[in-house]
Amino acid sequence: MKWKFLIAILLMSLIGICYGEDITVELVPSNVEVEVGNIFNLTLVVKNVPEDGKCGGFETEISYDSNVVNLTDIKLSEVGENASLKEVNLSSGKISLIWFSESPYGNFTLAVLSFKTLKPGEINITLKKTVIANDSGHSYNKDKIIIHPATVTVKGPNLNITNISIDTPYYRINTPINVTITNNGHLNNSRSFSVDLYADANKIGSITVNGLKIGESKTLTFNWTPEKIKPYTIVAVVDVGNVVPEENEDDNKIVKVVKVTEKPIYIKINPSNLTTDLDDTFTVNISLYGVDYRRPVKGIEGVLTYDPQVLTCTNFTFLVNATQDLKNITFERGKVIFKIIDGEINTSSIIATAIFKVIGVSTISISFEEVNISDVDGYLFKNITINPATVTIRGPNLNITNISIDTPYYRINTPINVTITNNGHLNNSRSFSVDLYADANKIGSITVNGLKIGESKTLTFNWTPEKIKPYTIVAVVDVGNVVPEENEDDNKIVKVVKVTEKPIYIKINPSNLTTDLDDTFTVNISLYGVDYRRPVKGIEGVLTYDPQVLTCTNFTFLVNATQDLKNITFERGKVIFKIIDGEINTSSIIATAIFKVIGVSTISISFEEVNISDVDGYLFKNITINPATVTIRGPNLNITNISIDTPYYRINTPINVTITNNGHLNNSRSFSVDLYADANKIGSITVNGLKIGESKTLTFNWTPEKIKPYTIVAVVDVGNVVPEENEDDNKIVKVVEVRPVTTYVKLYKISQDNNTIWATLDVLNIPEKRPVGGYDIYIKLENLSVINVTSIGISNWSLSNNILFITGYNFSKSGNFSITNITFNVTDTTYSIILHKIILSDIGGYPFKRVAIDIKNIKISENIKDIYPVELIITEDINITKLKAENLNDTLLIPILNESTNIIINESIIENITKILEVANNITNKTIKNESDVEEVVEKIKENITPVLAQNFKINNKTVNTTKVGNKVISTISFKAENTSKKGFITVRIPIGNLTVEKVTVFDGTTTVTLVENDIGNKIGWYRIPVKGVLEITLIKDPVVKVTLSAKLPPKKTTIKRSTDERDTPYTSSGGGPSPLTKIVARDIKSENIMYFVYKTKLIVGSEIDINLSAKYLKTDVNITDRSLEIKEDCILIGGPVANPVVKKYLNYFPVRVTNEYPGKHRGVIEVIKIDGHTVVLLAGSDRWGTKAAVEYFKTLEDLPDEPIFVEWRNGEAVRIERS
Repeated sequence: MKWKFLIAILLMSLIGICYGEDITVELVPSNVEVEVGNIFNLTLVVKNVPEDGKCGGFETEISYDSNVVNLTDIKLSEVGENASLKEVNLSSGKISLIWFSESPYGNFTLAVLSFKTLKPGEINITLKKTVIANDSGHSYNKDKIIIHPATVTVKGPNLNITNISIDTPYYRINTPINVTITNNGHLNNSRSFSVDLYADANKIGSITVNGLKIGESKTLTFNWTPEKIKPYTIVAVVDVGNVVPEENEDDNKIVKVVKVTEKPIYIKINPSNLTTDLDDTFTVNISLYGVDYRRPVKGIEGVLTYDPQVLTCTNFTFLVNATQDLKNITFERGKVIFKIIDGEINTSSIIATAIFKVIGVSTISISFEEVNISDVDGYLFKNITINPATVTIRGPNLNITNISIDTPYYRINTPINVTITNNGHLNNSRSFSVDLYADANKIGSITVNGLKIGESKTLTFNWTPEKIKPYTIVAVVDVGNVVPEENEDDNKIVKVVKVTEKPIYIKINPSNLTTDLDDTFTVNISLYGVDYRRPVKGIEGVLTYDPQVLTCTNFTFLVNATQDLKNITFERGKVIFKIIDGEINTSSIIATAIFKVIGVSTISISFEEVNISDVDGYLFKNITINPATVTIRGPNLNITNISIDTPYYRINTPINVTITNNGHLNNSRSFSVDLYADANKIGSITVNGLKIGESKTLTFNWTPEKIKPYTIVAVVDVGNVVPEENEDDNKIVKVVEVRPVTTYVKLYKISQDNNTIWATLDVLNIPEKRPVGGYDIYIKLENLSVINVTSIGISNWSLSNNILFITGYNFSKSGNFSITNITFNVTDTTYSIILHKIILSDIGGYPFKRVAIDIKNIKISENIKDIYPVELIITEDINITKLKAENLNDTLLIPILNESTNIIINESIIENITKILEVANNITNKTIKNESDVEEVVEKIKENITPVLAQNFKINNKTVNTTKVGNKVISTISFKAENTSKKGFITVRIPIGNLTVEKVTVFDGTTTVTLVENDIGNKIGWYRIPVKGVLEITLIKDPVVKVTLSAKLPPKKTTIKRSTDERDTPYTSSGGGPSPLTKIVARDIKSENIMYFVYKTKLIVGSEIDINLSAKYLKTDVNITDRSLEIKEDCILIGGPVANPVVKKYLNYFPVRVTNEYPGKHRGVIEVIKIDGHTVVLLAGSDRWGTKAAVEYFKTLEDLPDEPIFVEWRNGEAVRIERS
């Protein structure tokens, strides 16, 4: 039975083949109706198998409900019989076929399946574990194989409950429930069956139905009295005992949730009169409403309550027929206790009457307490509503209708008006009081001698607030309840008021606001806002002024007071005054002061330490001082403007400073104007006088030494030589930003003749004020040699490690000019020229800070700052420009595919870059503890795959697949980058945080290529890490992209282990299969350490021969390159220096140098070294068989070797040999 093993191998190849149109596997017909005991057939048909792949193998299992049908035969078609190997198992329903020749394709039939029906029912017959392989034994992608099952209906009756109908159910009231049943099957039913109804788990009833024809319906009625107030689940079931064989037993039940409530009942009091008089008698009817005949009332008990000071109950009579012994009525003060337990009330009605006599005046409530009502079965009603009655016994009613008060001020008498009214039904002749309170303190009490119906009176209280705060004002009428009223609850009113202090102002009024040197003027000192209810008695304070400008010659009080209680003291720059025996009742001038002018300035005359007190000695707390400003006429020097063009680093910049005399006099004195950049003086200019209204503009020259913001400060008359009206406006400040001049360089190919290239390097935009005097140029070359270099000035050039260095000095050039001409020789078909670095310096030796690449194909929007080109890469097919974004500390690579390419760098591109940086930071900060954390992060990564630059490209079909390998979680993110034109590119940025990039592959429909990091200029594309946490992929073609990322889980170290079964059992279709690791790594690797190292490490080869003979037997994921790449991660290099350009580049690093002669024919070497911290394994030989020996022997090692191992390929296997 070896052919079974062979089928499994072919059908479950590791490679899934993907074609455009889906393959379908169908069971025909798709719908079958058949009666019990009959046999029916289904045809197994395969469609849309591609001609170029064909069907080399087919395997499936037939799945069905064996209770309803039985598989009786599988008859292969001619196509099926032509299979080279075939297995048909009737008991398991398994079909396995393989064709070694004449493989079918397109649409074809494989078999006819026969079934016998056993019982009624509706089932699906389908195919599971279906695998189709192509002619090469590779399985087609499972996602592209569509299964179409067949639906089989075995005819019979089918009992079905279509509806449960129920009105609102009420607690303890019988409720009918209607249940409708139907036979919606294909046969009549003559058997009797039951329909059962349940409320929760309790059976309500069961009804027997004697048969039901096709399409016939019946409605059955059940009676239910709910025992609880709650939601109930009502369940109706037909044919509980499965007496009737049916097509579908799953629709025999229906469920409905209903909410049971209690129907409300009301007990209500209806007085014969709502208003009555003292000594009158009135009747009250007690009624019951909401009574349902299905739940009659039998017993009622409760307490009828009222105010015994106003009413007395003289009689209570039941109107319900009941045994006299079962009626009970007890009279107590303010209540009647009643009980009847043998009545039967079927409808709403009056159940009792009570008679009351009026003995007092008030508005009262007659109500119930402790009411219990029970039904005929003794169950209490729980939803009882009591409707009391309000009765008014006519009399007077005193009421406070308003409190009126003006704004209350601290320590000022404030009248409060309180309005009272009699809004009752009778006059009041009795005397009563009205009391007023501020917080808990009584303001006063006023007695009122009677008040007629509808009469109002307004009473005035006087109140002087003692504090600045909110007060609660309360007015109460008839505190002692002298007057019997209809309502005692409206005798109070409350109002909240806020007490503030009325402001008072002390003001200075000079006789002149402008005056001259040596003049004398008078100042009036006035008091405003004085209230006659709170006169001012004492004032003290200090009058202040500038003693260099004024002197006070006199101060006189104009307030009458005892001379001994006035006090005036003169000091330099101040007058101290005090008066404590005046009385000021109104706003007025209280004092005068006389000043003599002795200097020029604009000054303030004001007050300090002012205290003002009232006649009771309390200080005023709300004092406003209004000073006066007096200008003594003179010149006034003022800087009105600083004018400066954009300043550039190390370029002389003129700064214009404009000064003006906006005072009242000419200035004949000389003064200086000084200019500063930060704390450093730019210069000082002397001005010989300035007339009234005259302006002068002075020019300073400034050469900025740094690129930064500067604070420019201009100051006039630093030494205060000129006496001015205002010394505070002698300075002006302006902040300017010094920027570097952007100079451009342009490296371009002038012409090419076979393998000779002539190129030139131009310099552009050199300012005339700052010419170039020197340069250092670094150009990276690949597959190019230098024939000649000619440059300006005293120049020199050298070539080392593929870097052309050109230096020059001793010249002076500005504007646009050529700096060097270079002649190259092409040494290989693929080459590149990278203008890596250029330093331009001025004639003073200072470098130009911003040297950018001149680009005509890339336009940067004007509103985007600090982005400029810094590097140009010229290859055979593509020119690439590197832009630097200083503010983001980032770079962007832009491929220029042809001369017509035009790229615009706008705000949306910058926003996308910024957004990805933010997401990357968030992902970086996410703590990863387990596989689920990784899945969450990877989903976030997938959501934020963002095209930063997309010329004629779009992205779709994003998917994620995550698996765990050892203590690593490996995630593969796939997406389709679709090129919508013949030319274009896309730069995609992906936030990856702390995840590691294991590999990036692209599939163009035929070939899978692994992109190499920083392989800039590759015709397909490349990837790089421009900033931490961000992966950038640039694509020239339109492939399916797969990005494999890994995250290492914290401690809990796990060794990758495989069971013997996993290593030795082939990958079959029976549910087993290799681990994710062994899908790409050779299974015959001996140790787990080597297996895991191969799995996680990049495999780099240089030739197809080494792939087919050696590399693919170590790992299926191989990177082939024809470039001498830099090593930036762990890697395995396969092949010698002739076949592998990376080995050639790093050969001198290895202790053993492999050549075509050493270690010899069919011999190879295994070496392990560290390069820049990365583990590098070399598996190489003097020929292809020596390389194969190194690869195969490497698979047998327990761990990476410390010393070189020499091997030889002998008799079809690798053996270890001694070093020769």
